[in-house]
Amino acid sequence: MDTPQAARSPIPSRREYPQALLGGLLALVVAMGIGRFAYTPILPLMKSEAGVSDAFAGVLASGNYLGYLAGALVAALPFWRPRRVLAIRSALVAAAVTTLAMGLVVNPFAWLGIRFVSGVASAFVLILVSSLILDQASREGRAWWPGVLYSGVGLGIALTGIVVPSLARDGWRAAWIGLGFMSVLLCVAIWPGLSEESADPSRAPDAAVDAPHPAIYWSLLVSYFAVGIGYIVPATFIVAILRATPQLAPIASSSWIIVGLIAAPSPFVWGRLALRFGRIPMLGLAMLLLTAGVLAPVFVPNVAGATFAALALGGTFIGITTLVTIEARALFPHSSHRAIGQLTAAFGVGQVIGPLIVSAIASAGGNYDTALLAAGSILLVGCAILAAGQFVGKRAAG
Repeated sequence: MDTPQAARSPIPSRREYPQALLGGLLALVVAMGIGRFAYTPILPLMKSEAGVSDAFAGVLASGNYLGYLAGALVAALPFWRPRRVLAIRSALVAAAVTTLAMGLVVNPFAWLGIRFVSGVASAFVLILVSSLILDQASREGRAWWPGVLYSGVGLGIALTGIVVPSLARDGWRAAWIGLGFMSVLLCVAIWPGLSEESADPSRAPDAAVDAPHPAIYWSLLVSYFAVGIGYIVPATFIVAILRATPQLAPIASSSWIIVGLIAAPSPFVWGRLALRFGRIPMLGLAMLLLTAGVLAPVFVPNVAGATFAALALGGTFIGITTLVTIEARALFPHSSHRAIGQLTAAFGVGQVIGPLIVSAIASAGGNYDTALLAAGSILLVGCAILAAGQFVGKRAAG
């Protein structure tokens, strides 16, 4: 991704968008924007209509993220590289079916299983779509493709924020079922856009490359783990957090729409900034902005603080994933799905821990402010580790 050809890549015209890129974008809408994040705007309805407690809400979220972790570990295996398209299509079917199933059952233990499978599917789609499209982008010198690809997550989030209030007029189950049918229709549109033509069969997946200094990779891994903990608290509970504050309750639903609309263009913006200023400096900046957004509702408990929190969350968390994924592909160009899978697994561990922290705090009688303070502190530590590891690695290499 660092080639001069990539750096000079022009702003695309409409006819330059390949089917594979559009298919990858829509795949992220289904598996990530809907399958993974629809839980956030529907959760308040499940709490009021289905009796889901704060503690169980955290457990249910962690069940999904545990599936995401398991999926990341499995998707990183070399077995999947020559089978990426088949695996993506299978995972998309699973994502659509599990979204639909959440509205068809009312058993809490069944919900845990469904959300676990949904997490597995979302990890498979993210990792293998990233590998497929980033490999093609590198070969064709299209530095703008990652920004377009990852905008699918934000578009999916915005879609859920817009349609859930309408669907939910008939209850929380109608919201899940409606999104499930939408996912099925999108899968039909995605199918032709994904093909083995996007793969590069001539390249050996495990070809030897010069490994970066361990401090560089490990600092990236640990800081991404910290992001997993830090961002997932507001990403899962922001609507519930705002609804729990009387003066902020009227903007709770619109906050998730703001997150999605800001998130959609953010990968492209961060990608362009990274081309000019470097991926790691921009990653550090994005993490600091995310930290400020996480802490904003605690120190500025009004509409301004809530709006900034939504803007900061939407403007950074997918951008961070974009920067980390591109960096992983640059560090390990011949085994991108393995590097992306390992980083996604570390991120997944953090996502499992984050909601459990909220559940533990709720069980102990604490509130969301305590959870947000913990998340912000962990993000600050992650920033420090990223800076230290990059400094040590570059000094040792140079």
